[in-house]
This record gives sequence, structure tokens and C-alpha cells, in this order.
Amino acid sequence: MRFAAPLAWLSLALPVSYAPPAGTFRVTALDIGQGSSIVIETTHHTLLFDAGPGLESTHAVERLVVPYLFAHGLFTLDTLMISHSDSDHSGGAPAVLESIRVRQFVASLRPREALWKTAQDHGSALLRCVAGRRWQWDGVVFDVLWPQAGPLAAKPNATSRVLKVMSAAGRSRC
Repeated sequence: MRFAAPLAWLSLALPVSYAPPAGTFRVTALDIGQGSSIVIETTHHTLLFDAGPGLESTHAVERLVVPYLFAHGLFTLDTLMISHSDSDHSGGAPAVLESIRVRQFVASLRPREALWKTAQDHGSALLRCVAGRRWQWDGVVFDVLWPQAGPLAAKPNATSRVLKVMSAAGRSRC
């Protein structure tokens, strides 16, 4: 039995995958107080929908969002999606961009918003999201339902992104 003991340690050295199976997804709503921060994971991709408040408020990104991502082995985000410019949804985005690699930054923000430049400076591809955009990751379909193309409304909440996520089985979960 003594010779078999090292084999027991082998399971600790091998990474365990907690990714959802192909065709499914996992949604985790982080309790950040005012605002939102939602992690959507497919088998090989991760999207963070909103970053919560930033330094002006609860420091939720540094206290909760980034530690959650790291604790779950998520060191790269495929997409950081910001629904609108209110600080309880977008305020934590600069801290996310500084802490973790973000491949694509998608938002419903006015062209002159500083967050676009911050994302670009951190190497993220930029994309303004409008209704009709659709993509698929690992058998999961993502549909942007709002806002419509064209000028953004005067009030940020009126331009909030609506994202529909549907599994391969056709079940919508957010």
C-alpha cells in the first residue's frame, strides 16, 4: 500500500474541470449590492455581464467579482458586456480590465465614454452591441434583443442591453 500512496496525490495535481457540458451553460449572479454582475459560462467560454459598482462605491469588483473569477479558474474573459453607463453596472469595468484578460469588450455606451479607451488600452477588441447580434458558443445561443441600432437614448437605462441566452435544447435561462 505504501507504493500506491503517491497515486492518491495525483488527483490533487490534475486540474478538475467544472465547466458545464456542451450545449448547456451556467449562470452565476454575484451579490454585489446595487447594480449587477453576472457570470455566464459555457464549456469553453466565459462572459461577464456588467461589472458592478467601482471605486466610488463598494469596491465589489476587487472584493467579490475578480476573486470569484480567479477562484473558479477563470483567468480570461471571452467577453465583458456592459449593459449601460450607470456606475452601478459599469463602474467596476476598469478594475476588471486591469485584473483579468478580456478578449472582447461589448457595450451600449456613447462613443466618447472613457470606458471604450480603457478597454482598448488593455487589448480588448471593441464592439457596440445592438439588437440582432447573435453568436453561438459550445451549442449555446446568445441573442441581443435590445437596444436597437441608431443613436442611444438620453437616459442610460433606456439603452440597457437585453441579452437572451438559450441552451441547445432551446431552454432560455436569462
